[in-house]
Amino acid sequence: MYNSRNNNNNNYRGGGYGGNGGNGGNYGGNGGGYGGNRNQQQRSKKSGATYSKIKQGQFEGLMIVNAWLKMKDILLTLKIAPYNKSIKSGKADVVESQSGKKYLKYICEAVYSNGNHRLIPVLYSVETRKIAISELNLLVTPNGAGVTSSGKKVTGSVVRLNG
Repeated sequence: MYNSRNNNNNNYRGGGYGGNGGNGGNYGGNGGGYGGNRNQQQRSKKSGATYSKIKQGQFEGLMIVNAWLKMKDILLTLKIAPYNKSIKSGKADVVESQSGKKYLKYICEAVYSNGNHRLIPVLYSVETRKIAISELNLLVTPNGAGVTSSGKKVTGSVVRLNG
């Protein structure tokens, strides 16, 4: 008997709306429910940051940040930490802006995979834990959890600012 719908016995394109040429499944093809492939791995991040509390020494209780950003053919790693001038008489020296926001003085060591190296003074926001690196048009933020390509957990991200 002739079927007027191009002789496909179920729905469009072989196996359920939107399938890959008849590879079964409902709504999405490739045999897997409403979203396509069942065995998808989480996509690795192109940037990340880990925030760690310093446990001993002169900077005890302050944060140290290790961040990275993968660009087209270069990897940028950032090591951001407080430095000597951010501590006065055993306490962190807080800088307050005109708008009332509080910052700590930190230093950022930027190391490129091609061998270039820079030291950049930055401000660490006490309230938001964000670090703006204006010389590189970057913002390091604690928001943005995920995993690296090697499977390590990442709790923050590096965002490129337009400018």
